[in-house]
Amino acid sequence: MSRYHVSGSSEGEVLKNKLDITDIDSINEEEFLGFTNAAQSAIEALDESTLFDIEYLRELHFSALGKIYNFAGNVRTVDMSKEGFMFAAARFLGSSLRTFEENFLHPINSNNWESKEQLIDYLAEMHAELLFIHPFREGNGRISRLFTRLIYLAKTGDEIEVDTLINTDEGLSKYIEGVQQAGREEYDVMKKLFRELNS
Repeated sequence: MSRYHVSGSSEGEVLKNKLDITDIDSINEEEFLGFTNAAQSAIEALDESTLFDIEYLRELHFSALGKIYNFAGNVRTVDMSKEGFMFAAARFLGSSLRTFEENFLHPINSNNWESKEQLIDYLAEMHAELLFIHPFREGNGRISRLFTRLIYLAKTGDEIEVDTLINTDEGLSKYIEGVQQAGREEYDVMKKLFRELNS
């Protein structure tokens, strides 16, 4: 998968990190371990009182990448694009995240869902919006998938394998299309992907 383009930056393949790693395979391994450990810790701490808000998301990101990057847990301060697609501008991230929390996370925390199908549709919208906002400097896809998985687990007691959405080239292509569609506040593509996970 191609790297992000960051405005005004000419970074290499490996971002500057606390471990002074310059090899792509080594940094990928460290990130994988970070996310694996963060997922395990978050699942162990999950209970009915868990509040899914922006602070929780930031803490989850720090838990995954805090040993590797100084920016872990912090909202990005640079504009980013991928293959010509621009994510939300950095200067608007504060207001974008507040709106996201109000529109998508408050209902998740307060609603009693009538069915898994209803929750699945809502999570698909939330997931697509979060990826479109792209709040962090690195790890947005992985943290969004983990965050979604934790919400579903907390609300239903069951697992949802969100990571499998990108296991194939076709799946990844549809997933990216779903994120881009969220920029128009349309969610049909991501909903279809999530419904297939639940079938």
